[in-house]
Amino acid sequence: MTRQVVQPSAGIIDDIEREDASKGYEPEDARVLPRIVSVPTVADETEIGPRYPGAIYQNVTGRYEVLALITDPAEAARLLRRDSARWAVIVRDTLRPDGQPHAVGMVWTNEDYLLRPGRPPYAAAA
Repeated sequence: MTRQVVQPSAGIIDDIEREDASKGYEPEDARVLPRIVSVPTVADETEIGPRYPGAIYQNVTGRYEVLALITDPAEAARLLRRDSARWAVIVRDTLRPDGQPHAVGMVWTNEDYLLRPGRPPYAAAA
């Protein structure tokens, strides 16, 4: 004789998770961070500042390590959920032990301080 165990249900959340699992979607924490997609334009470089992968900078909101620089407008718009985005920087707050990577699109200002430079992308050879 087999006994059936009733599993607890959270309602619509469980339904959504089952539907995602049946379609083969990955959980959000299993995503791979994108890498540098292309070399930024001169106009974008002034907005991005020295925030290249590996750089650490600080401002009034925290101290951030740059994990990736996204210069593809379509990918930046998707990450920032803003159609006008031309670039995005994926950072992690190093002052928080639970700091999770997230995308930012704020321009570099005189409020930002570079603590460690990163490596700029290679320019195409002529």
